Formats: sequence, structure tokens, C-alpha cells
Amino acid sequence: MYKRDFLEKPYDVMNDIILYLYNTQNIVTKAELVRVFKLSFNTLNEYLRLIIAFIQKEDFGAQLKLTIESDQVSLEKSATFPIEHCTQIFLQNSMKYKILQHLFERGEIPSEMFQAEHNISSATYYRRITELNDLLKEFHLKIKRRRLVGEEKQIRYFFFCFYWFLSEDKETFANETSNQYVSFINQLSHDLAIDFQTSEILQIKLWMKISAKRLNRNQEFVFNPAYDSYERPLFNEINRILVNYSVKSEPQYSIYEAYMFYDFFCGMRNFSPRTSFSYRLAKAHKADHSYINFMSQMVLNYLQVHNYLSPTISEQRLAYIEHLLYQFHSQIYYFDGVIINFDSWSLNELAQKLRASYTAQDIRKLINFCQTTFSDYHERQAFSNQLAELNYTTIFNQLAEFNQELITVAVHQSLNPYLEDLVIQTIQQELGKNYPVQVLPFQDGKEYDILVSNVATEQLIKANPHQQVYTYGDFCSPYDLSEIKKILQQMLEDRTKSHTID
Repeated sequence: MYKRDFLEKPYDVMNDIILYLYNTQNIVTKAELVRVFKLSFNTLNEYLRLIIAFIQKEDFGAQLKLTIESDQVSLEKSATFPIEHCTQIFLQNSMKYKILQHLFERGEIPSEMFQAEHNISSATYYRRITELNDLLKEFHLKIKRRRLVGEEKQIRYFFFCFYWFLSEDKETFANETSNQYVSFINQLSHDLAIDFQTSEILQIKLWMKISAKRLNRNQEFVFNPAYDSYERPLFNEINRILVNYSVKSEPQYSIYEAYMFYDFFCGMRNFSPRTSFSYRLAKAHKADHSYINFMSQMVLNYLQVHNYLSPTISEQRLAYIEHLLYQFHSQIYYFDGVIINFDSWSLNELAQKLRASYTAQDIRKLINFCQTTFSDYHERQAFSNQLAELNYTTIFNQLAEFNQELITVAVHQSLNPYLEDLVIQTIQQELGKNYPVQVLPFQDGKEYDILVSNVATEQLIKANPHQQVYTYGDFCSPYDLSEIKKILQQMLEDRTKSHTID
């Protein structure tokens, strides 16, 4: 499901128009908007008035400007304004979002009180419940008798995706949990030899916070009878750390808590594929002849047979590709469903940009191969969604070398390193052809020429006073790429002037 699926229709359309104007670099006519969104001119004009009123109400006037001149409509934003902030406000005002928040916070939702509190009719409330249940099918969950029901690991996984991917700015959550789960994460880092990135630490904290909230309800949890038999290489190492922490801090330990944490930790990219733990995990998967290993090795064989993967590739490079496959296939193996923070058109556009020396047909052939090869797997369709396309696209791209260096562009992503990689590849693919740039993941304390981030927190800007800072959307849209290109051009021009003076 997409982030937009939780929006009320008026907010959904307003959000679409804002993102469309943003992504098309402000060159839009009303006729084009009418055609794209299948609206009448009168309805479009009403939505444009609503957007202007929204900008005024939220006091965004200095950062976001909608201009209407005759048939021309344009949108401008300040360099540091996160466009996703608009989506976040629309989400928080949407009823489906509020229902899910209520279910998480209180465990159940008293329908009559909720309707009165939010001034909605019974018909509207139950219509939203029906819409939510249609969305929750992807996670094999359902709202029934005022509760969210289904397997406990799926409920926790859903709420993790819900809170992680629907909120771009993690600063508030980071402040709230600054002193929480520190000893546990330190123990994980020490015992597993993982140097966690900030976003990875916050992911673990969110999972622990969700688990604590669920445990404190004292309700019966549901698990699939086969859950005990899932393949979990290196489980004993992670279980030992969780047991030691639970004895000191959280007395409600059970083997199922350990299973769920392991599945989350190894299935949701909580560590870099370059860590020593990734190498040990891959080795354990091979020794156990796990299904995840089978999936990954079959894809590697496919890439090699079809000449995408050279037989002379170095062991280190091959291991990195292998670890990326293990991470993606682990998510499919342990969990069902996904919340994607991209819009559908953004995904198609991103996949198109990321393709280098291959086509959409190359990706489709690999996906068809996966569906055929893994036809007995219970989540066969997981190999054909857009998340699979993006994962396999980035793996294709890792087989190409990009090593230009002059102007360094650092990419910061508050959600996770995988999304950071997508932005890095997009900038490199689009601007690296014509400009001498090296695009790298952002690291605290290092110097870069340009810092590109999906959020613009005061702390981030203050910590990097000597760098150009630019805020992008889900990934680098044409608007973002154009603005980054202007910064690059100005920087090259300034350097040329400096060399001339010298």
C-alpha cells in the first residue's frame, strides 16, 4: 500500500496536485491538471483555492508559494522546505490515519465515542473501517470487534511500517527516545560488531517501543503454528542479547518476543550489508541451506547466466550483491505486506531514471523468473510488486561502477540507508553524466561540498555550516535535480573564478 492510501479524498487530491506541480518543475496548465486528475475546471479551481487556504493556515507563505496566472499554475518552495511536510499534515487530519493511531495507543476503538470525538457519522466511520480492512488485507490483518486482529508479528510489523514510513522527520522521536534502549543497542553493537547508523538505531527503538506498548496490554497474542519452524541463522546470538537485556529491564521475555525481534532485525535492513555480521549471517544461511539462501543464490545464478554478473567479479563485490539479496529476501520471508512512502508515478519515474545499460524488460524478465522459480512460496506475488522492482533495480545498478570525484555530494535520509542509496543512485545517474560529482552517504563529522537531505532540521544545518544544504522529496524529482544542478553549476563557476584569480 502507499502512503496516500490513508488520505481522505480532498486531502488526497490536494496532495496529488502539490506533488505533481513539484515534480513537473512548475510548468503546468490548468488544462493539463484537469486531464491528469480527471477533474472539471470548476472542481480544479476549488482545489487550488483549498491549497492556497492550506498554505495560509499552516503559515507556509514564506516557504511555499502557489501562483495562478490565467491558465498557468506553478509552485515554488524554499530550498530547505520538505515538500513531504504537506503530506504529513494531510495524513494527520485524515480519519483512517486517526483510527489506526487510536488502535495503537489504546488497543481498541470505542466506535461511538470516536465518532462523537471527531464529529463524524456512523456511516462515515464504518465506511472508513471497511476501507482500512481492504488495505490491511495485504498484511493479513483486520479491524474486528473494535480491535486489530491477526498474527502478532504482523501487527507489530504493520505499526512499525505505519509510524516509520509515514513520518519523514524523526527529530521528535529521536528526542523522545534519546535515553531509551541505549544499553540494549550498545550490546547489539558490541556483540554483533555493528556500527549502527542513526536511522538504524531509531528503527530498533521504534520496534522496541511498539513491542513494549503491545506487551503492556496483557492480551492474548496469535501466532501461526509454523512460526516456531522459521529459519533463523544466528538466532542464538541475538536471543542471548535480548535475554540479558530483558532480565535487567524488561521482565516480559518469551521465545516469541525473541523470534519477532530477530525477524525484524534481520528482515528490515537494520545493519549495513558491508558489516562483518552480514558476512557471518550469509555464511550461516549457506550452512543451513535456508530458503532465503536458495532465493538469493538462484537470483545470483540468473544474473550470471544472463551476463549481468561477470564470472570474474571480485569476491568482495559479489558478497555485497549477495548481502543485498539476503536483506530483501529476508523481508519477504519473514513478513507480509509493505507500506511504500512513494507515490505510484514516483516509483515508475524513479525506476526509469535508475536504469543504466538495461531496460524495463530486463527487470521484468528477472521478476518473471522469480515468480516461476519460487512458485511454491506462500508470498509469490511479493516478487512482482514495485518494491521488488526497486530492489532488483538497485542490485543491477550496483554492478556498474561510478567513481567520478571532484564535487562531493552527501545524501542524508532520515528513514533508512536503502532509501538513501536510491537517492544517491538517482543523482549519480542523472547528473554524473555531465558533472564531475561523487555522491556519497552522509556521515557525521565529514566534510562535503553539498549536503542533500530529505529533512532540514536545525541541528543538521547548524552541524554543517560550511556546506550547501538542499532538501528533497521522496527521492530526487526533476524539480530537485534541477535545483541541485543549479548549485553544482554555481559551485563550478565559483571555482573557475577562484582559479582565475589565483
